[in-house]
Amino acid sequence: MMLRDNLAQAILPIVLFTVRLSAAQEVRDVVDPSGQQWREVHRTVRYPVSETQCVDQQQTSYQEHYDVQMCDTYRTSYAPVTEYRWESYWVNRFNPFAQPYLAQRLVPRTYLEARTEVVKVPVTQRNLVPVTRTVRVPVTTQRLVDHDVLVSRHLVSSQAPTVAANPAPALTSSASSLEVGGVRQLDANRPRSIARVPNGTGVTAAAVPSLGPDRR
Repeated sequence: MMLRDNLAQAILPIVLFTVRLSAAQEVRDVVDPSGQQWREVHRTVRYPVSETQCVDQQQTSYQEHYDVQMCDTYRTSYAPVTEYRWESYWVNRFNPFAQPYLAQRLVPRTYLEARTEVVKVPVTQRNLVPVTRTVRVPVTTQRLVDHDVLVSRHLVSSQAPTVAANPAPALTSSASSLEVGGVRQLDANRPRSIARVPNGTGVTAAAVPSLGPDRR
């Protein structure tokens, strides 16, 4: 029982392969110009074929774009400022021979004054701008193409060549035919001579030349 199961499992793939092979094959009867009939076994085989075509595609890229704008900003600067003030001082303070007195004079005084002002400052801003363009890109595609392959070819029936019944050429004999033994051949229309046998039966001899009266 186990041997039978193993044998069935071994034969099953072979049978399936044979069925697939026979289904993929095609038998054709072809007659050539000479009239002979051939039986051809063709098989359709698929081969991958690569095709490259250029197609239009939209591509988007980003480019740097710089914008310069004038913006207001506050700037603080220090500038020297000079002002004059009245200042009192003693005259003849250290002169023992004169009487000192108090007088007024203008004295310059310089200091730094902070000033705030609004100025225009260029500000550069970097932006990425999308740019779309159409380009031709090669695209390779693969497809399966059916090819007819001749597997085997053998002769089924052959037609015998037909020979036309041509009449045999007439053989003409002339008086100047080939001589045999120095004697010319006689014409076929001459009468045949009859040889007699003792019992009285006449037998026609084949092409016996008649002799003259002087040779009998």
